Amino acid sequence: MLGYIHVFDHPFFAMTDERGAFSIANIPAGAYMLKAWHEDAGIRSQEITVPEIGEARVRFEFTKNQP
Repeated sequence: MLGYIHVFDHPFFAMTDERGAFSIANIPAGAYMLKAWHEDAGIRSQEITVPEIGEARVRFEFTKNQP
């Protein structure tokens, strides 16, 4: 058995669904560094800008054993 625990000091996080999609609601407008973690492929980071109105979309691609 294996488990992972991630502790955050903010409420802005999500887990993906069966297709790998996720959403995080009610993020204040501004620039952020978004990080995604995969247990086999590691961490990917991308800078995003959340607009005052509308939504920000991002796509992360993971490949097994990629640094």
